Amino acid sequence: VNSATKRVEAPCGIALFGGNTTFQAAKTEIGTSLLYESRFLKTASGTAIADREYNVKSIAKAAMGENSVLDVPLASPNKFTAILAPKGSPSMLQVDLVTLNRRQE
Repeated sequence: VNSATKRVEAPCGIALFGGNTTFQAAKTEIGTSLLYESRFLKTASGTAIADREYNVKSIAKAAMGENSVLDVPLASPNKFTAILAPKGSPSMLQVDLVTLNRRQE
């Protein structure tokens, strides 16, 4: 996948984005691309669904360095937790992705 940054917005406000420094740093990435692999799985009914664990790891490695994903202690359909250590960062962080509602059309 080639994911290009076209624009950066803060619809909930710059404070929730992480502050002005973080917002301005993100804007410097406009025009850059992130290359990563993605994978899909087939369900028993034949529907294709994203392999979230693989895809999140792939995006994190492309964005933060090959060894940035330290652990994935939880990967369920509704919650995903990863322990990350971005390249050049002196600390680790835990990221939780929670699915609150699903919709099909």
